[in-house]
Amino acid sequence: MVGSAFDPDRIRQGLIKGLERVLGAVLAALISLEVVQVFLRYFLAEGLIWGRDVATLLLFCLAWFGASLGWLNGNHIAVDLFGSGRSGRQRRGLVLNLLMMAFAIALSVMTIRAIEAFSLIELPSLGVPAAIKFVPIIIGTMLLILASILNLAADAADQRASR
Repeated sequence: MVGSAFDPDRIRQGLIKGLERVLGAVLAALISLEVVQVFLRYFLAEGLIWGRDVATLLLFCLAWFGASLGWLNGNHIAVDLFGSGRSGRQRRGLVLNLLMMAFAIALSVMTIRAIEAFSLIELPSLGVPAAIKFVPIIIGTMLLILASILNLAADAADQRASR
Protein backbone atom coordinates (compact mmCIF):
# COMPACT_ATOMS: atom_id res chain seq x y z
CA MET A 1 0.00 0.00 0.00
CA VAL A 2 2.85 2.34 -0.67
CA GLY A 3 1.56 5.76 -1.59
CA SER A 4 -2.02 5.20 -0.40
CA ALA A 5 -3.73 7.50 2.07
CA PHE A 6 -4.29 4.66 4.54
CA ASP A 7 -0.97 2.95 5.19
CA PRO A 8 -1.55 0.72 8.24
CA ASP A 9 2.15 -0.04 8.66
CA ARG A 10 3.10 3.65 8.75
CA ILE A 11 0.29 4.40 11.19
CA ARG A 12 1.29 1.38 13.29
CA GLN A 13 4.95 2.43 13.49
CA GLY A 14 3.99 6.01 14.34
CA LEU A 15 1.62 4.82 17.06
CA ILE A 16 4.26 2.50 18.51
CA LYS A 17 6.84 5.30 18.65
CA GLY A 18 4.31 7.72 20.12
CA LEU A 19 3.18 5.26 22.79
CA GLU A 20 6.77 4.44 23.71
CA ARG A 21 7.53 8.14 24.17
CA VAL A 22 4.38 8.78 26.18
CA LEU A 23 5.01 5.74 28.37
CA GLY A 24 8.60 6.85 28.97
CA ALA A 25 7.47 10.33 29.98
CA VAL A 26 4.72 8.97 32.25
CA LEU A 27 7.16 6.56 33.91
CA ALA A 28 9.71 9.35 34.41
CA ALA A 29 7.00 11.58 35.94
CA LEU A 30 5.85 8.79 38.26
CA ILE A 31 9.39 8.01 39.44
CA SER A 32 10.12 11.70 39.95
CA LEU A 33 6.92 12.18 41.91
CA GLU A 34 7.69 9.22 44.16
CA VAL A 35 11.29 10.37 44.76
CA VAL A 36 10.01 13.79 45.77
CA GLN A 37 7.37 12.18 48.02
CA VAL A 38 9.99 10.03 49.78
CA PHE A 39 12.32 12.99 50.23
CA LEU A 40 9.56 15.19 51.63
CA ARG A 41 8.23 12.50 53.97
CA TYR A 42 11.49 11.25 55.43
CA PHE A 43 13.60 14.39 55.47
CA LEU A 44 11.10 17.21 55.93
CA ALA A 45 8.16 15.38 57.56
CA GLU A 46 5.91 16.84 54.89
CA GLY A 47 4.18 15.47 51.84
CA LEU A 48 2.36 16.44 48.72
CA ILE A 49 -1.34 16.31 49.47
CA TRP A 50 -2.10 15.51 45.84
CA GLY A 51 0.72 12.98 45.36
CA ARG A 52 -1.36 9.82 45.75
CA ASP A 53 -4.07 10.97 43.33
CA VAL A 54 -1.57 11.98 40.66
CA ALA A 55 0.40 8.75 41.13
CA THR A 56 -2.81 6.74 40.69
CA LEU A 57 -3.61 8.61 37.48
CA LEU A 58 -0.08 8.01 36.18
CA LEU A 59 -0.30 4.30 37.03
CA PHE A 60 -3.58 4.01 35.15
CA CYS A 61 -1.89 5.65 32.16
CA LEU A 62 1.02 3.22 32.35
CA ALA A 63 -1.27 0.20 32.56
CA TRP A 64 -3.70 1.10 29.78
CA PHE A 65 -1.27 2.70 27.36
CA GLY A 66 1.16 -0.17 28.01
CA ALA A 67 -1.56 -2.72 27.31
CA SER A 68 -2.26 -0.98 24.01
CA LEU A 69 1.42 -1.00 23.09
CA GLY A 70 1.71 -4.67 24.03
CA TRP A 71 -1.31 -5.56 21.91
CA LEU A 72 -0.02 -3.56 18.99
CA ASN A 73 3.39 -5.26 19.18
CA GLY A 74 1.91 -8.72 19.70
CA ASN A 75 3.59 -9.01 23.11
CA HIS A 76 0.64 -10.72 24.71
CA ILE A 77 -0.03 -14.20 25.93
CA ALA A 78 -1.85 -16.20 23.28
CA VAL A 79 -3.33 -19.64 23.69
CA ASP A 80 -2.94 -21.76 20.59
CA LEU A 81 -6.56 -22.84 20.14
CA PHE A 82 -6.58 -22.82 16.37
CA GLY A 83 -3.67 -25.04 15.52
CA SER A 84 -0.21 -24.20 14.37
CA GLY A 85 1.03 -23.13 11.00
CA ARG A 86 0.33 -20.00 9.03
CA SER A 87 -3.43 -20.46 8.66
CA GLY A 88 -3.78 -21.28 12.38
CA ARG A 89 -1.94 -18.09 13.34
CA GLN A 90 -4.10 -16.05 10.97
CA ARG A 91 -7.32 -17.48 12.42
CA ARG A 92 -6.02 -16.91 15.94
CA GLY A 93 -5.08 -13.34 15.06
CA LEU A 94 -8.50 -12.68 13.58
CA VAL A 95 -10.39 -14.16 16.54
CA LEU A 96 -8.20 -12.54 19.21
CA ASN A 97 -8.32 -9.10 17.58
CA LEU A 98 -12.10 -9.28 17.19
CA LEU A 99 -12.44 -10.41 20.82
CA MET A 100 -10.18 -7.55 21.94
CA MET A 101 -12.28 -5.06 20.00
CA ALA A 102 -15.48 -6.40 21.59
CA PHE A 103 -13.88 -6.28 25.05
CA ALA A 104 -12.61 -2.73 24.54
CA ILE A 105 -15.99 -1.50 23.28
CA ALA A 106 -17.82 -3.10 26.22
CA LEU A 107 -15.29 -1.70 28.69
CA SER A 108 -15.62 1.76 27.12
CA VAL A 109 -19.38 1.71 27.60
CA MET A 110 -19.02 0.63 31.25
CA THR A 111 -16.31 3.21 31.87
CA ILE A 112 -18.46 6.00 30.44
CA ARG A 113 -21.13 5.00 32.95
CA ALA A 114 -18.55 5.13 35.74
CA ILE A 115 -17.41 8.57 34.57
CA GLU A 116 -21.00 9.79 34.76
CA ALA A 117 -21.32 8.38 38.29
CA PHE A 118 -18.04 9.89 39.51
CA SER A 119 -18.48 13.25 37.80
CA LEU A 120 -20.26 14.66 40.86
CA ILE A 121 -17.53 13.55 43.27
CA GLU A 122 -14.53 15.83 43.60
CA LEU A 123 -10.95 14.89 44.38
CA PRO A 124 -10.32 17.39 47.15
CA SER A 125 -6.55 17.31 46.72
CA LEU A 126 -6.76 18.31 43.05
CA GLY A 127 -10.08 20.14 42.91
CA VAL A 128 -11.24 18.16 39.87
CA PRO A 129 -13.96 15.55 39.41
CA ALA A 130 -12.96 12.02 40.45
CA ALA A 131 -14.02 10.91 36.97
CA ILE A 132 -10.61 12.06 35.71
CA LYS A 133 -9.19 8.76 36.96
CA PHE A 134 -11.20 6.95 34.28
CA VAL A 135 -9.91 9.01 31.35
CA PRO A 136 -6.80 6.80 30.83
CA ILE A 137 -9.09 3.76 30.64
CA ILE A 138 -11.19 5.36 27.90
CA ILE A 139 -8.08 6.42 25.98
CA GLY A 140 -6.53 2.97 26.51
CA THR A 141 -9.61 1.15 25.23
CA MET A 142 -9.72 3.40 22.16
CA LEU A 143 -6.05 2.63 21.57
CA LEU A 144 -6.78 -1.10 21.94
CA ILE A 145 -9.50 -0.84 19.31
CA LEU A 146 -7.14 1.05 16.98
CA ALA A 147 -4.38 -1.51 17.64
CA SER A 148 -6.76 -4.36 16.80
CA ILE A 149 -7.80 -2.67 13.55
CA LEU A 150 -4.15 -2.12 12.61
CA ASN A 151 -3.33 -5.74 13.51
CA LEU A 152 -6.17 -6.97 11.31
CA ALA A 153 -5.03 -4.71 8.46
CA ALA A 154 -1.46 -6.01 8.79
CA ASP A 155 -2.69 -9.63 8.81
CA ALA A 156 -4.77 -8.97 5.69
CA ALA A 157 -1.78 -7.36 3.94
CA ASP A 158 0.41 -10.35 4.89
CA GLN A 159 -2.21 -12.72 3.56
CA ARG A 160 -2.44 -10.83 0.25
CA ALA A 161 1.37 -10.75 -0.04
CA SER A 162 1.65 -14.50 0.52
CA ARG A 163 -0.68 -15.34 -2.40
